[in-house]
Amino acid sequence: MGLVKKIGSGNTIFDYENVGIDSKKVDDVYIQLLNNSGLRAGKRHVNINGEDVVVEDLTPRDVQNMKALALAIVVNDGMVKAIVSKNETERIFSGHPAFFKILYDEQGNLVDRSTDEHKRYGGLVSTGQNAALWAKGIPSTYISAEIDNEKVSSDQIDMLIKTIEEGQIRQAYLNYLFDLNRITIEDESASKYSTLVDSMSVEEIKEQLRKVDKENGTEILKIAEKLAKEKA
Repeated sequence: MGLVKKIGSGNTIFDYENVGIDSKKVDDVYIQLLNNSGLRAGKRHVNINGEDVVVEDLTPRDVQNMKALALAIVVNDGMVKAIVSKNETERIFSGHPAFFKILYDEQGNLVDRSTDEHKRYGGLVSTGQNAALWAKGIPSTYISAEIDNEKVSSDQIDMLIKTIEEGQIRQAYLNYLFDLNRITIEDESASKYSTLVDSMSVEEIKEQLRKVDKENGTEILKIAEKLAKEKA
């Protein structure tokens, strides 16, 4: 954006210098870094064992690196504040972005972070209130537009509903077997009944549950099917 200029051949923060950023801010950070380091820029005279010795804490290159570091700190501060500002603005108008659904590819890479956010726009463009009739020049009637949510069909929905229903019925029969034999999932014999239920078809399990309900006056199958529909 023309705010910084690359001066080196590398790709580190030390290869950039200020162009369009407030110089005073960068200088203030540079001075703070210099004070924290306890070093000085340039040459100075010190007394060592009675002899006057010229020392140099920071070479010109060291000074340039520290100024580049100060520049990077200012740029990073502005970037972080911009991100936070955008995030806080989103919270005000469309809800916390953390609760949005985010689209990733099969490798787990972010594809689109706003894939779910657009569904919230409908409530943003509709006033939800009557026109301000007390204001001058405002007509008594007006038109308000609202964006409908997109309806997305799926070929998998029937398969998912069937899977949920079958899973609920299998679990109901397994629970019945556990209760009948007075065992829990932690018992060693539990795996035997789990394997038995897995080996049976859903129709076989339904038939067994119908017999149990008829003999005991229970409604295990009916309750299982009801729960399955609620979950689906």
